[in-house]
Amino acid sequence: MNKETNLTNTKIRPDRESLTPISPLPWYDPQTDNATIQILNRIMNKWNTCMGTTYLAVVKWMGLALGIDTYAAWTEKDYYKKLGEFVKKDLDITTSSFHNKLFNSLFPGKAYAVQVPYSLEALKDHIKKTQCPAAISIDVRQVFNPKAKDVMGHIIWPVAQCKNGLTAHDPRGKWDSNYKDFQGANCFFSNELLEQIARKEVMNLFFIGEVK
Repeated sequence: MNKETNLTNTKIRPDRESLTPISPLPWYDPQTDNATIQILNRIMNKWNTCMGTTYLAVVKWMGLALGIDTYAAWTEKDYYKKLGEFVKKDLDITTSSFHNKLFNSLFPGKAYAVQVPYSLEALKDHIKKTQCPAAISIDVRQVFNPKAKDVMGHIIWPVAQCKNGLTAHDPRGKWDSNYKDFQGANCFFSNELLEQIARKEVMNLFFIGEVK
């Protein structure tokens, strides 16, 4: 166990033989406006949420995967302006179902998002069969503020799976650097670690193709 954070041992690494990544893998930093400065100054507003940053990253990834460059230059401000067509109140911007509605409106007949009950097995199966990402919520108290008593939810998107766990792209920081690096990174989460930190209500899966 990690003495400082009480997290499950994080020395487990991906199993290369069973590894399946999405295609193409994310290689860019989706924060194309001043979001990093806002985070460092602890200015929290509706242009600055982990869910919005993650969904913007997924939108750009899907555009790249489909050969659509319409959203390549979008900033978080552009994204939330469009999201405003779907939300009714500020709290809605932290509810994934509204982001899914926006996502589905951007890729009609070409790609879609669905919300389903969380299951690590189903999540791995999704990545393996579709080579498309997902969005899940984790509790980051142990790396961000171990003394916090309430859940600190954070959205990431899994981009690869293997028998040992998941690799997830975190566009807002690095799990293993205490979120002091805000440039985005891919981080590995073992099955055991996900059992401990995953918020297990729902997950959001992304697909290429028409809605089934």
